[in-house]
Amino acid sequence: MLNNDILRRFRYALDLSDTKMIEAFKLSGYEIDKGSLLSFLKKEDEEGYAPCNDRIMRLFLDGFITAKRGMQEEQPGKEKKAEKRLTNNVILKKIRIALSLNSDDVREILKLAGVHVSKS
Repeated sequence: MLNNDILRRFRYALDLSDTKMIEAFKLSGYEIDKGSLLSFLKKEDEEGYAPCNDRIMRLFLDGFITAKRGMQEEQPGKEKKAEKRLTNNVILKKIRIALSLNSDDVREILKLAGVHVSKS
């Protein structure tokens, strides 16, 4: 699944407005205009489509976490580790953190979607 698809589905699942999405990007230090955002939300076959790379998706998710959970205090001597590649597991982890979901909540959501996973 493309980052664009994930971004679009996430937006509709949580009923996020353009303004809220732009604010999430700002919280991660990325300035995005409405036109660029809408380009990321278009489908591949639509005119004006722009691919959403891992960096852009990560910035949105990090900003969304900040919007939902507040700014994380920096801990002295602890360096923030940036993921090299944005995998489905990393995306799911960031969504889980932002929405304050525990493992059982995630399993229940996946079960509602017809995906059965074990606790491990």
